[in-house]
Amino acid sequence: METIIVILTVTSVLFLYLSLMPENRLEKILVPIKKESLLNQAKRLGKVFYEKLLHKVKYIAKQEEEMQINLDKLRIDTVSAKEIVGLQYLAVFLLLAVGVILKTPFVYLVVALVLLVPSSQIKGKWKKKRVRMGRDVLNLAELTAVGVSAGLSPLDSLEKAVVGQKGELYEELHRAIVEIRMGTPAEQALLKVSNVMELQEMYAFIDQLIQAMKTGSRGFSESVKEIVRHLRELRQARIEKQSEEAKAKFTLPIMMFFGAVLAFAWGPLVIGFLNGF
Repeated sequence: METIIVILTVTSVLFLYLSLMPENRLEKILVPIKKESLLNQAKRLGKVFYEKLLHKVKYIAKQEEEMQINLDKLRIDTVSAKEIVGLQYLAVFLLLAVGVILKTPFVYLVVALVLLVPSSQIKGKWKKKRVRMGRDVLNLAELTAVGVSAGLSPLDSLEKAVVGQKGELYEELHRAIVEIRMGTPAEQALLKVSNVMELQEMYAFIDQLIQAMKTGSRGFSESVKEIVRHLRELRQARIEKQSEEAKAKFTLPIMMFFGAVLAFAWGPLVIGFLNGF
């Protein structure tokens, strides 16, 4: 019976992991077969299960909405949140049924993992991407300011700063510039990027850039340099604060560890001493 539980658990988690995997990596792992592959069928099953049974449950619908937002931010289009959430809860129902039949508490731990792992994995990926993009904002702002100082327009300076650069921030801005060249209002396209990133540095830079596009680029370079200086100070203060918090968090486990060692070493002696009276 334990073997059945392990097989069901591994199968459920495997489907969820494969659903999140990029298509190019998936092709290297799976043998190329027809479009109606096992993975596609699993994703379709998850979507149908969500749309038929789960979408009316407010908590699950909110969970799906938040997950889809994060998938969009990550530019993951090989799988939808409906498919992931549907597979999650389908696996949960199957595991609960197995748990009730076999009366095995281990199943409930697996259920918790199936519910928590996919969403936490997606959130973790987005946080890491956000951090990586945040590292490039100040450099981007400085390069754009140099271009404006050289006589280029703010948008041309931004494009020059983006071209040839590698990184997810530059990819996002390249898409925005392409949209602008195709007719999308510059303010709309640029605000979309800053709203996706949700970083103070990007909000400040894009705000100055939009203002320069509207009113002219005079004073733009000086403003950006001042913003960069201020944001560097804020970033340094944030790093120092995180360092202090990390030290505080690290101190408590050490104290607890030494307390446990002392209790283990001296506890029997104290008990023996007390029993002597």
